[in-house]
Amino acid sequence: MSQTVNDLMHGILPEHLGPVQIPALVPYVALAGIIGFILAIVPGLIWIERVVIALMQDRSGPNRVGPRGLLQTMADGVKLFFKEEIMPRSVDVKIYYLAPIIAMIPALAGGGTLPLQVLHFRSDATGAIFTRPLMVGDVNIGLLYILALSSLQVYGVVLAGWASNNKYSLLGGLRASAQLISYELAMGLSILCVVMLAGSLRLNEIVAKQNVLPFAGAPEILRGSVFSWFWLQSGIIPFIIYTIAMIAETNRAPFDLPEAESELIAGFHTEYSSMKFAMFFMGEYASMLTVCGLNAALFWGGSLPPFNIPVLAMIPGVVWFIIKVMAGIVFYVWLRATLPRLRYDALMNLGWKRLLPLGLVWMFVMAVWSGLVLHPDNKASAATSVQLENVDLPFVPANTYKEIEDPKPVVPNQKVLPSAGGTGGGPAGGGRPAPQPATGGAGASNPQAPGRGGAQPQANPTTGGSPATEGQSPSSFGSASGASGAGVAPMPVTAPSGIPGSPGGQRTRLNQQNQKTESTGENGSDH
Repeated sequence: MSQTVNDLMHGILPEHLGPVQIPALVPYVALAGIIGFILAIVPGLIWIERVVIALMQDRSGPNRVGPRGLLQTMADGVKLFFKEEIMPRSVDVKIYYLAPIIAMIPALAGGGTLPLQVLHFRSDATGAIFTRPLMVGDVNIGLLYILALSSLQVYGVVLAGWASNNKYSLLGGLRASAQLISYELAMGLSILCVVMLAGSLRLNEIVAKQNVLPFAGAPEILRGSVFSWFWLQSGIIPFIIYTIAMIAETNRAPFDLPEAESELIAGFHTEYSSMKFAMFFMGEYASMLTVCGLNAALFWGGSLPPFNIPVLAMIPGVVWFIIKVMAGIVFYVWLRATLPRLRYDALMNLGWKRLLPLGLVWMFVMAVWSGLVLHPDNKASAATSVQLENVDLPFVPANTYKEIEDPKPVVPNQKVLPSAGGTGGGPAGGGRPAPQPATGGAGASNPQAPGRGGAQPQANPTTGGSPATEGQSPSSFGSASGASGAGVAPMPVTAPSGIPGSPGGQRTRLNQQNQKTESTGENGSDH
């Protein structure tokens, strides 16, 4: 009992609580926490935005409903529930209802691979301590998963503009799609710099790679500190590019051109009201939380405290993660209160002519730095593999490692032989014995052979050919000596070993040639 209490005081959980295995419940706890936090914090985010902008603009802000206007957003939510739903007559109804759902669901699902905290458990069998990340899915492509879902969110905006049958809404949707493509490229380049530093796409491992000393000989208090995080280790440039791109991707000021009220009334959601408008509103704030969480995991150490001191280490990691996410939200609000909206051409020029070239150049810089300084062992292993390729190995037949690619028999050059032959390779080569051909024309008879005008089938030890069919001319074997039907035979066709059914395939081709010869009668065979 005392061991359990001591472990709980140090943040170590037991592996079992009665019949329940606690590590197995971690993904479900993370799922309920993420969805509940996003849905519960959105009204609070709206209140924070109103209050912060009011303070920056020297205004009172919300102060009517509740203390300091805390219940104002709750009143707005109740109003949207009972607000009249107005839908234009000529909309595409299915897509019109589907667009708010597409805008909301990816924003909620994107937080599934965010590492909220690392939990420690003590094994009941061995007493050893093992860890589990507090996240829904610790997958090895967690970073790609979040990027894919954030890209899907623009479909809700584009479909809303298209389905509304409104020119202003359509322009807002087209602006959103162009804006996403322009800034997602720069965002991807900035994230690649972090991937090269960490060597993994797993967000839990990216956070763990930041829990190191910033430089050799640094004091232990700086382990996993603010100086070890990737915002500084990557050279600050990727962090700046990602911050600008995440603001543009969520359509927030000064990049809120898809809903510019001075140009497009309300942009893509002009024709939406009631709870469908509220879903767009919640989707925007949920997307802000997701990209801020990704920003915290990539550049700001995730759940790590700013310094490795016992007082800060006592605070749970999930608290530090939420603090970093909320710092990103305040930065969003600060930009909205400070910067005016950009023109559309300035928005495109910033993405294509400034951020994209800068991201490409810095990605190559980080690749050289990562290959020569951070991971020199990879270079040594590559050199070792090159040396191994030049080692002389004993002879090994080629067909030992791969199958025969061309199963067709190889036909060598033909040559004239003194006697007729056929196809096959002789009895030893898998073919059939060939008869001695009749001389003096196809109709000449052999006095020692029964039947009409043909030779008795007999093996030819010289050519090892296959027997000729009755009434068959030597030209049907692939070569002829003129109308006289002289015994000119082709070189025996030998099939490569290991191909089943090759003699049968040769018989089929010979039979086809025989039928063609008998039907045309062009070689003088008697029918």
